[in-house]
Amino acid sequence: MKIESLTCIVSRNLFSYYKYMETSLENVELDVIIVGGGMAGIAAAQQLLQNGVNNILVLEAQDYLGGRIKTIDTEYGHIDLGAEWIHGQTGNPLYDIAVENRLVHNRNQSSYISPSSASIYDVHEFRTENGSLINRNIVCQVSKAMEDLYCESINSAPKECQQNTDIISEIEPFKFDKAISRNFMTKSFATHYSEGFDEYLESCENEDYDIQKALYKWRLKWELGDNCCASLDDVAFPGRYIMYEGHGITDLKFGFGSVFDVLKKDIPKQKVALRKPVKVIKWKKRNICYVECFDGSVYKSKHVIVTVPIGYLKDHTTSMFCPSLPDEKVHAIQNVGFSTLVKVFLAWNKPFWCESYSGVQFVWSSDAKQEQLKTEISKQGTRTMLKVDGNPWYLDITGFERCTGRPNVLCGWLVGEGAELSTTLSDIDVSKVCTRLLQCFCGDEAIPEPDNIYRSQWQSNQFIGGGYSYVSTRTQDGDFEALCQSLPSNQNPRLLFAGEATSYNFYSTAHGAYETGIRAARTIITLKQESKETIINL
Repeated sequence: MKIESLTCIVSRNLFSYYKYMETSLENVELDVIIVGGGMAGIAAAQQLLQNGVNNILVLEAQDYLGGRIKTIDTEYGHIDLGAEWIHGQTGNPLYDIAVENRLVHNRNQSSYISPSSASIYDVHEFRTENGSLINRNIVCQVSKAMEDLYCESINSAPKECQQNTDIISEIEPFKFDKAISRNFMTKSFATHYSEGFDEYLESCENEDYDIQKALYKWRLKWELGDNCCASLDDVAFPGRYIMYEGHGITDLKFGFGSVFDVLKKDIPKQKVALRKPVKVIKWKKRNICYVECFDGSVYKSKHVIVTVPIGYLKDHTTSMFCPSLPDEKVHAIQNVGFSTLVKVFLAWNKPFWCESYSGVQFVWSSDAKQEQLKTEISKQGTRTMLKVDGNPWYLDITGFERCTGRPNVLCGWLVGEGAELSTTLSDIDVSKVCTRLLQCFCGDEAIPEPDNIYRSQWQSNQFIGGGYSYVSTRTQDGDFEALCQSLPSNQNPRLLFAGEATSYNFYSTAHGAYETGIRAARTIITLKQESKETIINL
């Protein structure tokens, strides 16, 4: 007689249980379906459950929860392929969660390396492709000029247009038209920086003109990454982004996934269905929404909160909704800026740098050296991917920096068009090119190739399609209101929208996504309370 192992029996029973739950849920009218299990989706689910709305289901297309929050464990420590830092402290709900759960790195520890943009200028080496170290005084002069121009983007928005830190309910009227009018956003970031830096150069001594111009070009590349865009000509100035007070960047001891895990643990497993990409949402049928997945399963619900990335919405606007979304919402979705950036983590079993080393930034200054490197890299057998301007993709690597708590790892940032091109290259090709660049800029031919490489590849992820959003120069009056508008109306919200791109002031951030998830959940909770609707518990 054959005896089954306990593991086999448990596994079979668990599978049967989840299949039963899936089948039974298809026959139940749910209160809320949440499409997407990233930060916004889980925040919405947590808020609903905490307020007694238990008849919910989260449908996640991938095989894990988190979306663009993905922390992996490696032999070198954690690696954040997506969100990595908390931006701002006072009033930031994610910072409060991190502090409460003791997840924040102690800034007084010797192993702490500040990753802020200001500290890059203070502690990183800025070197040219010949290995020459740029004078610190020149670096600081350009740094101050560029930081002043950057701060104008934060301070230029009229105070009455800045969202209060209290979360705005979606069923309240929107009052943001003035902030997104064409008269308010008068130019692009590229124009703003060009005009401002030209004024700065006119006030300087001319002997350092070339190197200051090279540093300026480096900063423009850094801005491509900060805004997650392909071109600063497409980024509206001044935009709407504001910062919470306190440190602009907070590092986490165990990666950003540790913060997400705190939220995720409040969501019962039976309230989540993984590997459930949604094919179509039928949202105007007898006051009930029907959500059909690609595997053929169909769920029905009174409300649906759509939290998928704006990149996915852009690609599936016409096919994902029945009836089609209103034209003004479609246009608003298409007008949101959304591109990509790539993080490249290089790991060595034995670091080549000393303990005090913090990082090196790549400042290109010589066309002749660029051509020489292009020839060398081509001879290595590495694929040559050229941008539209004819330059190779790797010119869009801003540099490499140490990672707090991971002494054997350097993180590099690949931005703009180069980031997009790099997604077609192998890890081996990227590793070889990065090693050659480090050898040149550090002036050390003995730097060995890394033992391991880890890269973010969000653009090639079919369910995400890129990094995060920005306010584009294509923005039109009323776009933000249309983007966030519940359907068929804010007063009758059957179809709601959340995610970082729908955050007025905190787009591009995890806390922006978190707050929009809560905003959508509160809309439904308020509606139920006002109608005194009976809440079904499953």
